[in-house]
Amino acid sequence: MQIFVKRLTLYTVMLALLALPLLGLGVSQAEAAGQFQILNSNYELVDSKMKVTVDVRNDGASQVGGAVAIGLDGQGNRIEVKGKTEFIMRDKTAVLEIMLDSGSSIKSVEVQPIGNKSYLALLASGSRANGDYLEVTGVVENGGSSQVAGMVAYGLDKAGRTVEVKAANAYLANHSSGSFNIQLKHKDLIDSVKVETTGEAKVITLLGHGVASAAGKVTATASVENGGSSRTIGVVFEGYDKNGKLIETRTAQGYLARQNVGNFDVTFKAGAQVASVKAFATGKATDLELLSTGSRLTDGKWLVTSALENGGSSKTAGVVVYGFDAGGKLIEVRASSQYSAHQHVGTFETTLQAGSSVKKVRALAAGGYQNPKGWGYGMYQLNGKSYITGAVTNGSKGQTFTVKVTPYNSAGKSMSVKTSQQYVASGSTASFQLTLDSGTASAKMTVYDGSGNVISMPNVSGIDVEIDGVPQSYEQPPVMVNGSVLVPMRGIFEALGSEVKWNGSTRTVTSEKNGVVIKLTIDSKIATIGGKKTELNTAPKVINQATMVPIRFVSEALGADVKWDSATSTVRITTK
Repeated sequence: MQIFVKRLTLYTVMLALLALPLLGLGVSQAEAAGQFQILNSNYELVDSKMKVTVDVRNDGASQVGGAVAIGLDGQGNRIEVKGKTEFIMRDKTAVLEIMLDSGSSIKSVEVQPIGNKSYLALLASGSRANGDYLEVTGVVENGGSSQVAGMVAYGLDKAGRTVEVKAANAYLANHSSGSFNIQLKHKDLIDSVKVETTGEAKVITLLGHGVASAAGKVTATASVENGGSSRTIGVVFEGYDKNGKLIETRTAQGYLARQNVGNFDVTFKAGAQVASVKAFATGKATDLELLSTGSRLTDGKWLVTSALENGGSSKTAGVVVYGFDAGGKLIEVRASSQYSAHQHVGTFETTLQAGSSVKKVRALAAGGYQNPKGWGYGMYQLNGKSYITGAVTNGSKGQTFTVKVTPYNSAGKSMSVKTSQQYVASGSTASFQLTLDSGTASAKMTVYDGSGNVISMPNVSGIDVEIDGVPQSYEQPPVMVNGSVLVPMRGIFEALGSEVKWNGSTRTVTSEKNGVVIKLTIDSKIATIGGKKTELNTAPKVINQATMVPIRFVSEALGADVKWDSATSTVRITTK
């Protein structure tokens, strides 16, 4: 047994207390003059551990008090911290023994009293390499009312970036303390550690998140404190590539009692493609809510990941994913579905087979309907074959759906009809795919429920319209015809502050703003502005009983600026 002893007498302690402001050891004069005083202490190496003996005197009312032992290495770094408390009577002295596991690595020891704080405080913390982990230890004193409290450790790299986050907590009675031990996995990437207390959040709070990248593997960690009522809480992690594109979304969740902290971690399947990560805590949804969607093109397919939170009652939830081409046309529809309990947060994975033909991806939450709901359909070509896909969310009873597809050739002549059947459980969201004959130029999908009722399949567009940054919504979605975006006439004219009239007999649209009259005629490329003729790139058309007009012509004729964002298939209009 190896033993060496170093004793701090009351005389040396008093000298040290006088010198503390100069030495910067972190103990204020107010604390030094507190109710609990360190009379003397010594430390000795016993059976490979550092045994610290501390005499603590209570000069105030009888209550819990104690001491913190801080082990320092040869460079003065705090490598281990541990505390001990007990009930100490008034004007009495307690002898406390604290065992530090770092043993001979400790070259000196500092001690501090416990029991002088009137608030929640981190008394000290330290860190050391211990096997495969970086071990972070600390002592938190609760000077307030009894509660759950603890500490969170942030592992930082040499650039100051957070590599890993982890927290620990426990129930701390008034005037008591807790000794916490946190093991960080990525010790080879961590250069320094920052430690903070937990226990003061009033709402669900993300304490922080970290990202570790090694050998092509990217792992993200986060800690959340639940300042609200006990519930299931999750974290959504968003992985971005070097260009700032969201390419993957991952989730993790767990049940957290009030004031408790939870640690969450995920590994991104995109690996080294992930250049940065954002994270946020869940808990605000009141119904099914799509929180985030990431997508990336890999091996000729689009891999789409979505985070969905169920703030409502337990149900089967789904995500519908649309793939649009460069013109904003819907070419593929896929869906994924899973059971989602109340407050559950889940990751949904969907694959779009159309690959590079897809230029824009959009996802929607699905579920909780009494009756079946259709999501639309699209057609794409791949390796010389044509495919049509669509999706439906079932209602409250399981049933078999029948899908009927009528293909048309380039001359508009119908071809051989295709049919298929698929059973869909109650509340589930399912997608259909049929392979079409060669020569198919377009196709129409009709879906029937188990009773033979037609399920409405909406027209879906990948073209978005914004006016002064405000997204616009139209009953008939925008379409692109010969390179021109067409939108419903009334929606665009009225949004730009112009009166509009429709003459059914002449099939003419007339608009007036500030004395300027604009006239357009269905299927005619000739329009007039203030009586002067101008030629349009694309004529107005009637689509699904909606009168559609070219958005660029209308906007510019009314004095607005128009820009086309090809990356997002968005028309951005700025009024002057």
